[in-house]
Amino acid sequence: MTGPKLNESPVRMRQGAKRGPADQGTRASARWVRTSAWKMREVVDLIRGHSVEEAANILRFCERDPAIVIGKVLASAVANAEANDSMSADELYVSACYVDEGPTVKRFMPRARGRADRINKRSSHVTVIVTQMPGDQLALARSKSATVAANRARRTAGQRAAGEEAAGAQRRAAGGTSEVVAGVEAGATIEPAEPAAVGVDPAEAESVSQTGQAEVDAEQTTESLPTKLTALFERPDGDGDEINKIIGIGPKMKDSLNELGVTTFAQIAAWSDADIEQIDAAIPRSADQLKDWRTQAQEILAGTWNRDTSNNT
Repeated sequence: MTGPKLNESPVRMRQGAKRGPADQGTRASARWVRTSAWKMREVVDLIRGHSVEEAANILRFCERDPAIVIGKVLASAVANAEANDSMSADELYVSACYVDEGPTVKRFMPRARGRADRINKRSSHVTVIVTQMPGDQLALARSKSATVAANRARRTAGQRAAGEEAAGAQRRAAGGTSEVVAGVEAGATIEPAEPAAVGVDPAEAESVSQTGQAEVDAEQTTESLPTKLTALFERPDGDGDEINKIIGIGPKMKDSLNELGVTTFAQIAAWSDADIEQIDAAIPRSADQLKDWRTQAQEILAGTWNRDTSNNT
């Protein structure tokens, strides 16, 4: 019986630490991989002795196809170490990785003159072993993990505090927190009230104040109302025509013309050039468009108006 394979014994880490323990660590393997052992060994030689994190990065950026299979085997070995041996992935390194040749499937390619060339479809078995780092490297990895965890906790606490501060500022701005007392923020200075005028009756002062407030309310109401147009024409009695049928007169323009006193086609057809100038001053429009409305109204009254052939300027 032959002895153990030399490539199965643990190797020292790339950082120059002493040789690891004699145990074989935790392993994972992939058998019957349809790739030649030579191609697989070109990749496994890149990760031997590296930490699990470094090995995963090497395989992630390796341009050879076997790196995909070897990356899966490495992930499986790490998962076995975490689940079966209760080890942390940050404390593991690739202590051994090797590739054995699998069976070769022989096929033949017909050639000229009755000859044939043999095609060897090779296979291989991949094994990856991960082991806990030796003493000094393990202490370094643990301190690094503690530093990373502390930095993450500090960043999380800072982000949480910033979020709470922003939410508190929004609540204070909306006046809906307990920090706002009687409409004044905590820490804000309260301006003293102006003293009352000497010799003024309080009832008279209150009446003047109410009158001034009413005037302010009236001014605000006047400013908020839309500007009304002054009627230019006498509005005829009865219901008006649907003048918005004229091309170019929409609902809003119809309302504006009604405020000017224009409600019928007959009024539009009777516009003079002076009337058009007045309408143009009240409702800024081009004179050509107003004249076109007048033409359409005349055609509607004459019964010759055709919506498809009307000029819409």
